[in-house]
Parts: sequence; C-alpha cells; structure tokens
Amino acid sequence: MKFFTLPLSLLILILTTNCVSNRVSEINLASISIVDANGTSEIISNEERLRQYQDVNFLVSQPYKKVLRVFKRDISGSITATITTYHANGELKQYLDVVNGRASGEYGVWHENGVRKIQAEVIGGTGDLYEGVENSWIFDGSTYAFSDEGILEAEIPYVKGKREGLALYYHKNSTIWKQIPLHNDLIEGCSISYYDDGSLFEKFIYVKGKKDGPAERRWKGGAEAAIELYDNDHLITGDYFSPIGEPVSQVIHGNGFRAIFSQDSVHELQQYRHGVQEGLIQVFGKKGVLSRTYGMKESLKHGEEIEFNPYTGLPTLSITWFKDKVQGLAKSWYSNGQLESQREMADNKRTGLLSAWYTDGSLMLLENYEQDLLTKGEYFKRGDLFPVSSVFNGEGIATLFDSNGVFVRKINYHYGKPEE
Repeated sequence: MKFFTLPLSLLILILTTNCVSNRVSEINLASISIVDANGTSEIISNEERLRQYQDVNFLVSQPYKKVLRVFKRDISGSITATITTYHANGELKQYLDVVNGRASGEYGVWHENGVRKIQAEVIGGTGDLYEGVENSWIFDGSTYAFSDEGILEAEIPYVKGKREGLALYYHKNSTIWKQIPLHNDLIEGCSISYYDDGSLFEKFIYVKGKKDGPAERRWKGGAEAAIELYDNDHLITGDYFSPIGEPVSQVIHGNGFRAIFSQDSVHELQQYRHGVQEGLIQVFGKKGVLSRTYGMKESLKHGEEIEFNPYTGLPTLSITWFKDKVQGLAKSWYSNGQLESQREMADNKRTGLLSAWYTDGSLMLLENYEQDLLTKGEYFKRGDLFPVSSVFNGEGIATLFDSNGVFVRKINYHYGKPEE
C-alpha cells in the first residue's frame, strides 16, 4: 500500500477552506420580515436568501420602514428577535430587543440626524414597534433622553415598570434644571427646579404625589416671586410679587388669584376657590397686555373664552365652553371691532345658524348646519342683496369671498359635505 503525503501548505488551505465553508453555512437567522419604503411587506425564511442578510448592519441607514429579524432558538430554548424602524431619510429611528415575543432588553430611539434620542431597558410588554406600544412596556433601570445635538436632557429611574429614585432634567448647558424624587411612580419629597446658572427657581414638597407644605419660587437674581402653602394638593395661602417686589396677587384661605410667571413678568392669573383652580383665567402677553380670558371648572374649560387684539384691546374671538366642549355661540371680529362671523355650536359641532359679514358690515353668507353637515346656504357678493350661489338640502355650490369681497373659490356640496 502506498501513502501519499500532502504538502503542509495544501493541508492548511484545505482545512481553512472547510472552516470557512462551515461558518458560512451557519445561519443564525430563522426569518426576516421587511417593510420597504413604499409599505410593501415581505417575509423571508429561505436559508439561501437569509444568507445575504446575515451580516447586514441594520443599525445604520437602510432603505426600509421596518425590519423584524427572528433568530433560531438559543441554548436556553428562547427565541430572540430584534426590530428596527427607520426615518423617511433612511436613518435609524427605533431599536427593540424581543425575547419569546415580549419586549426584553434594549430600547433605543434616534433623531433624524442620527443622534440617539432615548436609551432605555425594558423587561416586559408587547414585542413590537408602533405608535403607543410603549404604554405596554415595563421599563427597568435608568432611561436617558438626549437632544438632537446629543446633549443629555433627562435621566429617569425605573424599577420594574415604576419610576423609583431621583429623576434629573438638564438645561442645554448641562446644569440641572429639575430634580424630582419618585417613589412607587409618585413624587415623594422635595422637588426642586433651578435656573441655568444654578440658582433656585422653585421648590415644592410632595406627599404621595400631592403638594403638601410650604413652596416657593424666585426670580432670577434671587428675589422672591411666590410664597405658598399647600395642604393635600389644595392651595391654602399664596403671595405673589413682581421682580421689584411689588405685590401682584394673593390667595387667602384658598380663595384668590394665583400668579404664573414668565421669565420677567406675569403670564397668567388663575382664580382659586376653596384651594382648587376654578373660575377666571387671565393670560397676558408681552408688557403685561391682556391677551385671553377663559373659565375653568373641575379642571375643564367652562364658560366664555375671549381672545383680545394686543394693540386695541378689542375682542377678536369668543367661544362658549361647557365641560371642555364648545357649546353655544362662537363669534369673531375684525380688528376694527366689526363683527366678522357668528355660529352656533353643540358638542364641538356646527349646529344651527352660521353668519359671516364683510369688513363694511354687508352680509357675506348664511348657512345652516345639523351635526356638522351643511343643510342650507346662501352666498353673497359684497353689497348684493341676492345670493350668487346656494346650497339646499345639502346639495349645491358655496361661493366664497375674502373679507374685502375678492373671489376665493367655489365648493361643491353633496349630502352636506364638500366634495374632494
């Protein structure tokens, strides 16, 4: 019998080739689901086709909307997966680790410019990425939020889905903006906010998520802006001061007006009754000019809301609210005080008569609505007594003009709705 001896170099080449061949044949992917930029979906499970995706880095820009990669069972018997989504410009948008169909591992979000936006860990919840799915997740550990410049904006601690520990928020210059103590998902202890120079902005004491005890706010520079006392989230007393120390408003025995400040002036005066916000809200613009008033009841808009012209002080818009829904008359005015329009509303919908006028006071249109559907309408040129077009029983043409009588467009109505 003859024995043939292979050269050492040839033997190494054969062994190396076999090793490479074995590695190439080992595909960890079980399947991949791809949604392309046009919304077309494809699921790939063929091993030969999967091979081309085995070493693709899906954490860089891709021409897809969403990619789900499912891997073969690991030694513990678990099936792991990763989901990535992408911005319209192709940059990575979201990343999620999934184990056995549940969110488990890293969750990340990126800005359109490629800078990380959110860094978090999840230990449970729906294993998918779509709008609102985060509400099902159980976060654990610290969650970080960053600006599109990569600056840390917030650090929020979680323990098994509940906020627990000291949450920190930062100014753009990286100094602390807010520090909020959390326990069992509620604020517990002294919550403090700072100006970007590190000086005190405001301080509140919380017990089980409710304000309880003394509170204060300061103007930049250290002057007192507000001194308050709370009891079980009810405002008992409050004294409010301008930057030069002049009294602005006061709450006594739970009744009065609480001042909300902008950087250097009063932004709002909020009426309080029996320790809770209820009644008139006054909103001020630059130089303390009244810009808007509205009413609040049981934390809902209630009563008349009026917007004012900052130069003349005349009303420009009036809306009647009933428990956070538009109910009753809504009016608008031109800058000269002339009535522009008036409509009847019910449950946030146009119901009843709508009238509009030109700047000279002549009639522009008359419309009737039922549950936001136009049933009847007459449309007039400026100064004319007879309509140029009309809608009857939800059918017809609405001819629209601007406030000076210049033609804008015609709209065809069918079954009370404008045709596309």
